[in-house]
Amino acid sequence: MRLKTDTTVAVALPQPIGDSLIGFVLVNNLVRNNYKPVVFGWVAEQLADWLPAVHVARIAPRDMHGRARSIPSSNCVRPTTREAS
Repeated sequence: MRLKTDTTVAVALPQPIGDSLIGFVLVNNLVRNNYKPVVFGWVAEQLADWLPAVHVARIAPRDMHGRARSIPSSNCVRPTTREAS
């Protein structure tokens, strides 16, 4: 059985900075194995310029009733080099 590795995988990093940095080990392994991770979390947003192979995105904000508000398609902090070309 051959696993399909050209798919996008979402990775939600935890709030604590140390735990998020450890989560980047997973993200790095995904990139090295030809997956396309989309990473969510404030640490990823702050380090987006340092992570050229990682697609960093923001989680949709919620309204006062807990429903996800619509956000523009430009919710990415910075597109990956693969998407930019």
